[in-house]
Amino acid sequence: MIFRRSIDEQSILLRPNGIRPAFPVFLELQNLPEPPRVFILQPDHSRLAGEIAQSLRPEIFGELPPEVLDAIREHDFGWERSDRSQFAHIAAQPPRPFPQMAPAETHPCWRESVRRARVSSPVKGVIVSRHFCALASQDPAHRPFAEEENPRRKEIERDLNVPFEDLDRWTAAIGFCDLVSLYLCCGAREAAEFPLAHPSLPAAHEARKVVLDWNGAQPRFSSPILQEGGTAGVTAWERSGDQPELWPVALEWRFLK
Repeated sequence: MIFRRSIDEQSILLRPNGIRPAFPVFLELQNLPEPPRVFILQPDHSRLAGEIAQSLRPEIFGELPPEVLDAIREHDFGWERSDRSQFAHIAAQPPRPFPQMAPAETHPCWRESVRRARVSSPVKGVIVSRHFCALASQDPAHRPFAEEENPRRKEIERDLNVPFEDLDRWTAAIGFCDLVSLYLCCGAREAAEFPLAHPSLPAAHEARKVVLDWNGAQPRFSSPILQEGGTAGVTAWERSGDQPELWPVALEWRFLK
């Protein structure tokens, strides 16, 4: 799950000068010591990523086929059981966001996400697998996942009859939309930088960057990224005090020019 922080919670942080990459901003808000009152399930976060992908201008990552849009929309569906279990035990066990989960807890969720995508479509399976292998490349603790998954997926890629250039740009698209969704979900209001690439791959260092900042409650990119009038929304879950009950809260953003 993802922790959504209020402006008051964020105010305890000492912010450095300058615009930072988006992922450290997100991670900082997940690692504050006290759980927040508002949470977002991983599958709902991935649906938000799919809405962002649907609104992308075609010149950003090229045309995205329906299978790729579905892969982005469903890439974290394997987390559903883990997140629901945390909700079921929230009164007895403080919830944890996914960056605080151990690899032994994370890898089954990644595998289930890949399995679900693969059953639906080989292309979807490949894109979701590439996404998680890119994430795994950032941490030696996740190396066993990548060592298992990379060879399996590459065999399938060879039989897809899809140019590797297309697979690379679709991988860039899922990484970008995933990061934008995480940033929106966590409640950040600090301007942040996003590479037009998968942020966990080496290509991100040289890729063009865009900044997302805020005009009141509405986000805007520093250059045109989404089609005019693009909107996106997600269902969050709010808890009152120490009570175990959670109430749905609809969040929506309209991106400014």
